[in-house]
Amino acid sequence: MAGTPNRGRDYRSYEYLSAVTGKTPIKRPYESDSEVQYPEGSTADKKVGKEALFNRYNTFFYSGAYGSAGAQATNYFVNDKGWDPMLVERNPTASKIINWSRNGANEGKNCIEYAWEDFLWCKNYGKVPNNFMVTLRRFGSPINDNIINPEMNNTPDIGRLVTYMDGESNKLDELMKFKVKLNWKEFKSEIQTVQASSGYGGNGGGGNLLGKILGATDTAGSNQARKGTNNDGFDPYSNQTNKTLGPINVIDKMMVRDRGLIFEQSIKLVFEYEMRSIDGVDGKIAFLDLLMNVLAVTYNRGDFWGGAIRHVGGARTSNPIAGQDGMAMLASGDFGGFLGKLADGFSSRLNELTGGAGLSLEGLGNAMKSVGGNIMSRGAGAAMDKMGRPQAQATMALLTGDDTGEWHITIGNPARPMLAMGNMILEETEIQFFGPLSVDDFPTKMKVSCSLKPARPRDRDDIQMMFAPNNQERLYSTAMDYIKKTYYGQVGPNLGGQGDQTEKQKPGSGLSEQEKERMKKESETFSNYVDTRFPNHAQGPVSNTGKYTT
Repeated sequence: MAGTPNRGRDYRSYEYLSAVTGKTPIKRPYESDSEVQYPEGSTADKKVGKEALFNRYNTFFYSGAYGSAGAQATNYFVNDKGWDPMLVERNPTASKIINWSRNGANEGKNCIEYAWEDFLWCKNYGKVPNNFMVTLRRFGSPINDNIINPEMNNTPDIGRLVTYMDGESNKLDELMKFKVKLNWKEFKSEIQTVQASSGYGGNGGGGNLLGKILGATDTAGSNQARKGTNNDGFDPYSNQTNKTLGPINVIDKMMVRDRGLIFEQSIKLVFEYEMRSIDGVDGKIAFLDLLMNVLAVTYNRGDFWGGAIRHVGGARTSNPIAGQDGMAMLASGDFGGFLGKLADGFSSRLNELTGGAGLSLEGLGNAMKSVGGNIMSRGAGAAMDKMGRPQAQATMALLTGDDTGEWHITIGNPARPMLAMGNMILEETEIQFFGPLSVDDFPTKMKVSCSLKPARPRDRDDIQMMFAPNNQERLYSTAMDYIKKTYYGQVGPNLGGQGDQTEKQKPGSGLSEQEKERMKKESETFSNYVDTRFPNHAQGPVSNTGKYTT
C-alpha cells in the first residue's frame, strides 16, 4: 500500500531502539533488509534493498555506481571492505580507464570507450585528477542515461571530448546544478459581464444566411427595427470607471496546480587543448585532426536547400464536356482526338439530362428537371458555404516522450561517475584559437565551449537515474511508484500494462500482525489528516494511480 510506511514511528525512535534492541537509530535502517515493493500480481525478480534512512515510506535500493543484477550486496558503511586501491574505481589513471573501457566494463560490449588520444592533448591532463573528468559523447541516435548496460545501448559513440573540472572554466557546483519546480497558475475572481444575445443566427445556430431568412419572416421584430434600436448591449456601469464595484475587503485570488513539471538544467562545458608533438607527430597535423573530431561531435555537414512548394487544400473538380482525356489531347495538338471526345461528351451529357429519352417531349421534360435540380444543388452548396460546414481538422502529432538528444555527459571517474546524463541537446559551440604560434605558424592552443540542456524535463524518477543510471530500480521505491512506467518499472496486466507481473506478492509480507495493525492505524490517521488539510487529495483514486499523486 502506497500510504503505508515500512515501519511505525516508534520503530525508529531513539527511545524504542535503545530500550528494546540496544542499537543506534541511524545505523539500524541500513542493517535491515526491505523488499522492493511491487504491485500485486508482479512476477519481477524480487530485489532486496534497505529501509530508507530519511523517509520511512520508502525502500532504499542502491546497487553501486553502475549497478549490477540487483542481487549483489552493497556496502552501506564507511570501511575498506571489498576495495582494492589499485582498481580503476579507486585509482583512475588514464591507462586503467582505457583498459577498463575495453575489457572491464561488461567486457567492452557497451557504449563506453576511451583511448590515449582523448587525454594527451588536454590542457589539464596530468594536472587535475581523473575523478574530476568530464566526458561529452555524441551518438548516432538518441541516447539515454545508461551507457554501461549493453542490453540498453551497445553502439559506440561517434566521437567524444574530455575535459576537467578545474575550478575555473568548469566548476563542480555549476555542472551539477539543476532546478525543479511544480507548475502553478493564478485564478482571480472578478465581476463577469454577460452580454444578452440579439438578432438571429450566431451561437444560437443558423449563421448569417439563416439569420436573414428568420429576420425577414419576423413581423414583430421588423416593426421594432423600424421604430428604433433596443437596449441590447447597454452597460449602465460603463461610465463609472472611477468606482470599485462589489465588496472590497475580500480574498480574490488563489493558486492552483497547472499541467506540467518543470526541470531546468543548463550545462556549459569548456574543453581546452594544447599543441604537443607526441611520438614525432607534427603538432599542426594533430591539431587539425583534433579540430575535425570536435566538429564531428558538435556540428553537422549539410547541403544547400533552395526551398520547396507545399500544396494544401483541394481545388474544385473540373469536368469539361470533352473530359480530362480530351483536354489532354487538345493540349498535345491532337485536334481530331479532341473533337471525337467532344462529340462523345455532348452525347453523354444529353443522355444524362434527358434520362436517355433524347429530344422527345419526355426527354425535354427530364432535361428541365435535371437543370432545375442542378441549380438547387449549387444554391444549397453556396448557402452551406456561408452558414459553415464541418471542417477537416489538422492535428499535431502526439508526443511520445522518447529520447531525442544525441549527446551524453559523464561527470567524474567514468568507472564511478557522479552524474551520467543522456538525452542532451547541444545548443551552441564556440571554438577559439590562441597563441603563441608553432613552428608551422599555427596557433598552439584551442578552446571549445559547448552549451547543452536536456531534450525534455525530468521527473523525480528520471533525476534518480542521473545519479545511478544502471541501478535496475529506483533509489526510492514504493508500490505506488510501479504504477507509472519510466526507466525500469513495468506495469502488470492487472494495472493496464504489458509487463510480466502475475505472481502475487504483498508489500510488507514479512511483518508481524501486531506491526501490521499499528501501521494500519497510522496510515488511517495520516489519511484523515491529509484529507482535512488538503481536500484536493481526497477526491478518490485517479485511473491507474494511487490516491495520492505526489
